[in-house]
Amino acid sequence: MFSFDPATGSAEQWTVSDESLMAVLNASTAAYDYGTETMWVYTPEINEAGTAFTGNYYLYSFTFSGTEAIGAQGAFVTGLPSDGYFFSIVIDKEGQMYGLGTDGSLYSVDKESGQATAVGSTGIEVADADGCTGRRPPTIMREIG
Repeated sequence: MFSFDPATGSAEQWTVSDESLMAVLNASTAAYDYGTETMWVYTPEINEAGTAFTGNYYLYSFTFSGTEAIGAQGAFVTGLPSDGYFFSIVIDKEGQMYGLGTDGSLYSVDKESGQATAVGSTGIEVADADGCTGRRPPTIMREIG
């Protein structure tokens, strides 16, 4: 796993376990909590054989120490419609996680329990969205949060 500094073009390699690496490689979206310096990944659960998606999604957190990225599987995400999932997750400046659901609703997400609670509809039909994380919190979350 690498981190990149777009200002300087430098890259830093992080040592990470195979399990953590698989969570990142399969991740749907990720967000960074600047208050706790933790990267959160929203990733699908893969069956034991590693060949199929089980239909469940969970949160995976990463903290960084020296050149090591320490990953930990967290809670399964609950509270979405039965066939729903998040297109994207973001974390506001207070550390609250939000997810944009496939049903077009915005959800608040408890990072510890995985419980998603609908905040309300965005009023738009979402066909697809991608998440990303950067050095600064997204402007939209500064206004929502």
